[in-house]
Amino acid sequence: MKIQFLSSILTILLIMLILLRLSLFFVIKRTKSQREKALKSGRNYLNKCLEGKIKNTTFTISNNPKISVIVPVYNSQKTIKSSLRSIQNQNMIDIEIILINDNSKDNSLEIIENIQKKDPRIILINNKKNMGILYSRCIGVLKSKGNYILNLDHDDMFFDEDVFDKLYQSTEKGIYDIISFMEVEGDNYYIGIENMKDGSCTYHPNNLIIRQPELSYYTLFKNEQFSIVDIQIWGKLFKTQIYKSVVDIIGAKRFSIFNALNEDMIVLFSICNVAQSYKYIRKYGLFHFISNSTASKTASQEHYMNMEVLFCDVIFDSSINISKKYAAIIAIRLRTMTYFSLSNFQTKRYLFYVLKKILNSKFIEEKYKKTIISEYKEYGLKYIS
Repeated sequence: MKIQFLSSILTILLIMLILLRLSLFFVIKRTKSQREKALKSGRNYLNKCLEGKIKNTTFTISNNPKISVIVPVYNSQKTIKSSLRSIQNQNMIDIEIILINDNSKDNSLEIIENIQKKDPRIILINNKKNMGILYSRCIGVLKSKGNYILNLDHDDMFFDEDVFDKLYQSTEKGIYDIISFMEVEGDNYYIGIENMKDGSCTYHPNNLIIRQPELSYYTLFKNEQFSIVDIQIWGKLFKTQIYKSVVDIIGAKRFSIFNALNEDMIVLFSICNVAQSYKYIRKYGLFHFISNSTASKTASQEHYMNMEVLFCDVIFDSSINISKKYAAIIAIRLRTMTYFSLSNFQTKRYLFYVLKKILNSKFIEEKYKKTIISEYKEYGLKYIS
């Protein structure tokens, strides 16, 4: 009797296991099919944009644009037209397109001006000298009038005609401050869908929602819940008033001095400190072009250090009180970098200014203050602490 009972139990478990595996098989198959369908649709959209095709030839200025798209432009004569087409071909037309020409030396400006003649939604800002992507984006943010802001690099493209609509609908009438979406990447604009790779902002669980206080530090300090850390400023829709408040926190004196390096991390982390809600949707919305020429590969060690100090300063200023300790952690990490040098007087003075703010804060734990004083004592920190 017992043997018969155990045999029945084993049979039931075996059947359940088979059903579970079949269910998993069909889920994977359906997910793969949905991905291929989405990538095929995106591939067709990219082709139209790369060919310069445009479906709407009549555009009008919106007094209350839903979305402001900000595109810093520098020497992008080969890609800027396609990038703009990926914006212009969106189903949503009540938008504004803010282009910041960062003193390009090629024909980028001429290309933009020709396109602007037929699209009054395009707002062109010309920097008198090369200021870098952080400055250019901040200027674009301050100029924006849309309810939400999207960033686009001058060599990237939106991935389908319904991207803006899907994102805006996902805000649920302004409930969410940040809407994050999926992206694919490649080093070839004509790459086939079989070779398209999912980027870093495609690995969150579907319909993930994060609210404060977790939102203020999940991006960098709670990343164990995600397989890949997503620190990109693109691939996200931001509420404009939140973004503008962060630009104010960074301040013109800072974003006009430092060029592009880690600026995505600085701005995104600051936004996550100020925003109250974040939502992730499974929508392929961006094709990110992987270039071999990046700021991080060409920047000097001194420049890299300046941006790290700026990061520490901005994080301290933007963080809510319970999260200010992360600025202290960054400051401690700075000292341990092998290439760290305080030979530049301006950099040293700025660093000590930031450290002094941390040391004078009542929200920083004493253990961090003692470590900072110990680490920087040999550089003369004792005279300002």
